[in-house]
Amino acid sequence: MTVPVSQEYEAVRKTAREYAQNELKPIYREYNEKGEFPYDLVEDMAEVGLRGIMVPVEYGGVGMDMLSHAIVMEEVSAVWPSAGIKMDEGLMRYLRMFGTEEQKERYLPKLCSGEYVDAIALSEPDYGSDFAGIETTAERDGDEYVLNGSKMWVTNAGKSDLMVVTAKTDQPERHRGISLFLIETQNNDGCTVEPGIDMMGFDASESHEVVLDDCRVPEENLLGEENGGFYHTMKMLEENRVSVAARGLGIAVGAYDASKQYITEREQFGKKIGEFQAIQHKIADMAVQIENSKHLVYNAARLCDDGEPFDTEASMAKLYASEAAHDVASEAVQIHGGYGYTKEFPVQMFFRDAKGIEIYEGTSEIQKNVIAKNVME
Repeated sequence: MTVPVSQEYEAVRKTAREYAQNELKPIYREYNEKGEFPYDLVEDMAEVGLRGIMVPVEYGGVGMDMLSHAIVMEEVSAVWPSAGIKMDEGLMRYLRMFGTEEQKERYLPKLCSGEYVDAIALSEPDYGSDFAGIETTAERDGDEYVLNGSKMWVTNAGKSDLMVVTAKTDQPERHRGISLFLIETQNNDGCTVEPGIDMMGFDASESHEVVLDDCRVPEENLLGEENGGFYHTMKMLEENRVSVAARGLGIAVGAYDASKQYITEREQFGKKIGEFQAIQHKIADMAVQIENSKHLVYNAARLCDDGEPFDTEASMAKLYASEAAHDVASEAVQIHGGYGYTKEFPVQMFFRDAKGIEIYEGTSEIQKNVIAKNVME
């Protein structure tokens, strides 16, 4: 029971699975309880080829494709979803797609190696799904832009070296008035990262509010076309949604695997609980949802790799895989009973993290809007 892939991709899976089992599984609980991530692992991931997977080799990346990235994300997230977030390539995608040659040469090698930690600042306190309504501004002042505003839910901001920020360069406009800027956060007094937000899940991956107060950015750090940032972001999110869908798939697989092990160990009424039909039906439902998720995720990834349109398929994968992750993780907690409600077992982590997958990178409702618009044209 699996979606077939070539030996090359199975080798990628083997590397990612061994790394996750040997390096991440022994430490995930410790760092989840601390509420922090060991960022030295980012460089370790890079050394074994798990970071910058889609970045060309000439810029320090691995030079592989979206399906490889999805498989790695799946395997890592099946053990520790917070670590999957650290493999996200959103900022690298922005640079790969829209960066100048100088920007690519300057930043991509450091991001791929893990020397630089990256962050993306899109949402604002009052604007999440309504991305075109953002109020952060960027005004020209000589050969610089001056940014003012507040950004929300910025993952990695507390440790970031480089951040992409969206801001209005043409305020009366909505979609056509947004631009992207690269901010070197460690050397900018106008960029303040607030303390981490106490969230429901992804315990080892903090998100922050970022305040921009007369934050000066040199004009050469404009990313892509001025006023083209909305459209650049939509293109970036097409790929990112496949990545997030793969993370959802991994969460479901992790919860499923934990449940299959538990039902062979736990006894009630004089026999293993896996012998009860009620439990067997739960396992069957989980298996079907995982298989469906895998087909959707891998299909979207392959379309991306083939240069075919995949906007609809990416949204389908993100919608289904995120909701399947939530359902599978919920049933995993139920199978574990009282123990599933404790931090002694990983299923509670998968359950809490799964809810985040349904929300960020476009909520399930936004994905349905995208799908409906595309299939009804």
